[in-house]
Amino acid sequence: MACPRPRTAGRAQLAGRAVSGGAVAATAAHSARLGPVAPGQSARILTGPLAGATSAEDEHRLARVRAPREGSRRPAHGPRIPPRGRSLSASSPPHAPSPPHRRSRPGSPRPSGTPAPGSSTGLRLLGPGGDVPPGHLAALALALDLPTGEVCRRLSALGLGLRVNSSGIPGRPDHELLRLLSRSANGEYPWLEREEPVTPLKVVTHGEALGLPPVVVRDRLGALGFTVPAIFPEDADAGDFPSLPLWKPQDFMPPGPLPYAYLFADGGDPEALRKRIARLRAYGFDLPLEVPARPGPFDAEILSAAGAWRELTSADVIPFHFVLPLARDLNIPPADVVRVLTSYRMRVSRDELPDGMSFKEAVALADVDARHRSLSRHDGFPLRFLHHTALLRDTTIRRVVTQLRDLGFTVPDPADTLRAAVARVPSA
Repeated sequence: MACPRPRTAGRAQLAGRAVSGGAVAATAAHSARLGPVAPGQSARILTGPLAGATSAEDEHRLARVRAPREGSRRPAHGPRIPPRGRSLSASSPPHAPSPPHRRSRPGSPRPSGTPAPGSSTGLRLLGPGGDVPPGHLAALALALDLPTGEVCRRLSALGLGLRVNSSGIPGRPDHELLRLLSRSANGEYPWLEREEPVTPLKVVTHGEALGLPPVVVRDRLGALGFTVPAIFPEDADAGDFPSLPLWKPQDFMPPGPLPYAYLFADGGDPEALRKRIARLRAYGFDLPLEVPARPGPFDAEILSAAGAWRELTSADVIPFHFVLPLARDLNIPPADVVRVLTSYRMRVSRDELPDGMSFKEAVALADVDARHRSLSRHDGFPLRFLHHTALLRDTTIRRVVTQLRDLGFTVPDPADTLRAAVARVPSA
């Protein structure tokens, strides 16, 4: 459930500040009223005895955080704010000596590695108006020995515009939950974010680290409000690592698509590709590829070369110019390369060479693009590139554009390029 927003106002002065884990812990433990702050004056976030304080120990843990002066790196008083991306841990104490920790409840021993009450281990900088990760809420509840709902209420009462959502988090989180919500499954920052889908690879690695079946991890994260794979094999385990994406995991969420560079990462072995496709489909990936019953003599070489197509995915149509280097290196017609690719249900932009274009001419034109690949790809075939190519081939710019498009290149209309260039010329 989402925590209710407080009705208190007058806290806009804090909109430009970042709050450290230690400051958040102190502020969550002791909410206070904020008075109006005149320009140039420091803003006292926590002042005096609090109505919510339950003991003299709470008074001792009271912290004061003032708005930093212009140009300063941290407040003159109060807890030290660590550099961005680093948490204020127990190994790096604040300015003042650490206050005594509140004792744990009887009968509930604290697992090894669990942040002690009052500790800010595992917390991080929170910017105004951001989402508070579920793991951060759980870490605060453990560090301050407070119910999750109370932590949520006090964070909302700060007036920083933090979006706090405790859906699925129990009233008293334990260290196992903290590890589940951690990206590295170690109970520490960085935390999993609800905005990022949890990939099958993350589910499997978490299951291995936590000693839980991956399906259980998937279900628990789903109950906490994370986007998890809808389809998941019951027999998923760490042995599936070779069959799961190993780079850019945030981009590999079912149903896909998946890069050809990953699918053909086994060096073009058709049988390895067959097994990989079957296993990925068990995780919910929608792959159109099929391995023929009897692979041909050039299949391994062609599929191995496809492993270098990092910019193409299983949902893309393969431009015909990708076929030309393969045909040249294997000394076979381009149409034979196309037949091999289509036998695996891979789509190619055309079946054979354009009318009136020889294989030598097509290879030469594709090689020109290879020498200017970064220029053409990022600038969209600028006029200077087209002009240079037309001079090399003793033809017109329009003819070069037509030939490049026939080979599968995306080339803008040179007339549109000229109009855009003329529009940028200052008038007299």
